[in-house]
Amino acid sequence: MDNMATGSVLFRTFSAGFAAIVVLCFFLPSPFGARVIFAEAKLLKVIALARHGNRNPNAQAEAICPKAAPFVFDAFKTEYAKQKAALSRVGLAECQEAGKWLRKRYIEDKEQAKEQPLVSKTFYDTEETFFYSERMDRNVVSLHALVNFGFYPPGTGVTGFAKSDPNVVPILTAPAFHDTIMNLPRDGPCKPVYKEDKSSFDAAAFLTKDAREVIDEFGKQACGIDFFNPAQSHAPKDIQKKEVAWTLKNAADMMNFARNEGIAVEEKFFQNDPTLLDSVISISSKLTNAERFGKPHQLTYWLGDFYKQVLLPNFLTVPDEDKRGKKKETLEIPGVALNAKHADWSLSPTEFFFHQKLLVFMNHREFLTAFATVLGIDFGVTKPLPSGSMLVLELHEVENENTAKGDEEVEKEHYIKFFAWTPSKPSFAKKHEYLTTGQPMEDLYAFGNAEPVFPRACRDPEGKCSLADIERAFGDLMDKTGTWEEVCNVRTTSSSSSSALLSYATNLVEEHQAGDDEEAASTRRKDKEKNTDASQEQSSRFGGWEGAGIFFCGMLLSSLFWVTFFHRVVFHYAVGPVAVREVDGLASLRLPFFQSADTQQNI
Repeated sequence: MDNMATGSVLFRTFSAGFAAIVVLCFFLPSPFGARVIFAEAKLLKVIALARHGNRNPNAQAEAICPKAAPFVFDAFKTEYAKQKAALSRVGLAECQEAGKWLRKRYIEDKEQAKEQPLVSKTFYDTEETFFYSERMDRNVVSLHALVNFGFYPPGTGVTGFAKSDPNVVPILTAPAFHDTIMNLPRDGPCKPVYKEDKSSFDAAAFLTKDAREVIDEFGKQACGIDFFNPAQSHAPKDIQKKEVAWTLKNAADMMNFARNEGIAVEEKFFQNDPTLLDSVISISSKLTNAERFGKPHQLTYWLGDFYKQVLLPNFLTVPDEDKRGKKKETLEIPGVALNAKHADWSLSPTEFFFHQKLLVFMNHREFLTAFATVLGIDFGVTKPLPSGSMLVLELHEVENENTAKGDEEVEKEHYIKFFAWTPSKPSFAKKHEYLTTGQPMEDLYAFGNAEPVFPRACRDPEGKCSLADIERAFGDLMDKTGTWEEVCNVRTTSSSSSSALLSYATNLVEEHQAGDDEEAASTRRKDKEKNTDASQEQSSRFGGWEGAGIFFCGMLLSSLFWVTFFHRVVFHYAVGPVAVREVDGLASLRLPFFQSADTQQNI
């Protein structure tokens, strides 16, 4: 028998022994406490972060791309779009589909499984749902399509109002020019810093020679402009002053939205080079991301107060449902009076936390990209984010049913599941047919595509992202950059109306974390006594046969590990190559979740 065959036999023998010992040791009582059995998880609440649907081009695209703009704007057949970059028919259908997916997953699928739906299938103004939009028209209309045509479609509303039984659902929006939640750098107090970052961005440092050639060709074929020297193309003076990142984004967006709408821009302008448009869209997306997220502090101002005012209190700080109303909880929200000493007909803040179960936030792509970047999710980071997309966060609760005797309390753990949802992709031919014949675009859309994603910021090998992991990721960013107030040179933060409209008060978070002085002191004493008893019990276990069993298992497992190591590395190094496919992915774990402008690769 040759060396390789001998090694394989030895490896199989040791592997079998290793497996047997693992099984044996699993059934030995643990000196560290009883084994934890996880019960079925319970879905507590959902937050969906959405991007508006497909839209008409920006008005400035007509000046940036005079060759293609008349054809594109005429095909959209919406004259008003030149002012507002309004949501298109495809965009409405995409957002409606997003709402249909949310309804199917959290209402219809649960009803079919004989489970309690997350929220009611008919809208009642009980505040179990919360819909919030950045104030631009296309975002408000996108959320309207998602809510009133997708999640609560006509025919499912209360009876007795109109024959169609519609749902009339309130949608809240950010305050104009004072937005600290959804669009801080463009519609809030961070606008000066944002403008300074844009003006200091050097696109030339990011563009390779090949990328510049692609942009030049795009300018000649489709736009009739030199993006690097617009003055030579007789572009308007306002356009001549703009950076290439801005002009290219507007032109590439126009083409991308038009193609997604079913407008034949490829046939019209790219017949000689079918790959040119995709190349330009990719370059534009990377250049825009480098300009807007290239430095860590930019992530901080794009996220604004969302983490502190929305995610932390509504999702990451789960109060004890069994102790509702026992603390001096307060909440400031217009039209709702919530207090721990509540009357029978009102809710305490703790009760309100568990009562409000679905929150949807509609915004531009930048917010979603920044959020995904901080958590290490490749959703709109390396590839353009599709219009109408959503990042869905599910908060789950699971009970640890401890099998040890004497344990009176059942501990509860919470974790988050993430889903990246994108709209369906009807063929271009079908969309073009529906566009030209005026058929309803909604017929081409069903429920879209949802893929589970696991952030690199999360550490659980079982795929459960803990609340602490999320807090750590955002905490690390703020440790690196400071708060958005510090980044934006804002000395004091006034309580904006958008903050007041959010459902759970920040002071409740602080009370939940610290607790009442007397109660906290009592809890610390009980914990100390419990830890002392546990350590004494643990010490006594190590002195008996259980400790000996653990020691025996540890020695055998350690021995088998080293035998396996020498077989896989030392032995194979002598007779053949070492298989490293299993650990290739570890290299990515050493990468930061975001890169500074100095470390980003050229486009």
